[in-house]
Amino acid sequence: QPDPKGSLREGIKGCHPSSAIFQKIHFRDYFLFLLQEVLFISTEADMRAIVIWFVVFLFLVQHLTLNAGSLEPDSVEIGRKLMSIPKLRPRIDSMIEYSRNLKLKDPGLSLKYARIAYNLADSADFREQKLYAALEAGARQAFRSNFKEAMEMAIEARELALVLDDRNSYGEALMLLGMIKDSQGRYSESYDFHFEALRIFESTGYQKGIVKAQNGIGSVCYYQGDYKKALLYYNRALDLARKLKDTIQM
Repeated sequence: QPDPKGSLREGIKGCHPSSAIFQKIHFRDYFLFLLQEVLFISTEADMRAIVIWFVVFLFLVQHLTLNAGSLEPDSVEIGRKLMSIPKLRPRIDSMIEYSRNLKLKDPGLSLKYARIAYNLADSADFREQKLYAALEAGARQAFRSNFKEAMEMAIEARELALVLDDRNSYGEALMLLGMIKDSQGRYSESYDFHFEALRIFESTGYQKGIVKAQNGIGSVCYYQGDYKKALLYYNRALDLARKLKDTIQM
């Protein structure tokens, strides 16, 4: 039997599980011994710490897996409810709103509902809903680096906004075009789109749009190496976002 103050190796080495010596050794000690043998850990304290972290890791993996699995039924149920809305226009509006709410949580699902809303609005010739759906779908496509599809949505949104005389949505379409150009490294074009959008938002008083445009200009200036100008626009955006309590833009 091992000395309680010594290493477990001396007492367990060579013992078969059926031997009398093994029967006197607690299972916990045998488990710790096996870990020592496998991990070559010199102290029991180090070994216990690893065991604790391993148990915590297993718990976190199980917890995250269960949470991830529970999202799917909720999404399916919400999708069914959206599709069951009897009137087409409210159904499309609800899908667009749901797409907006998912843009950070699940961009892929957000794009799915934006596309459905766009197709429904297109088939019914609901141009206002088609405009909003195009903006959402374009933004999600840009996020996924599908720049060709994003550009098509952005251009169509800009044209629809012009026809509908919706200046804020026109500015949003310009912002989307600027974001695409920025992602492609075409910073000069991106700056022009963002700056034009900023002027539109300032003229309409759309403050959330001003914050987004200032952030966009700051980003472009940063990548162009004009750090002083980038900091100027970032600080302006931050100050206004704080006033609006817009935590996303902050």
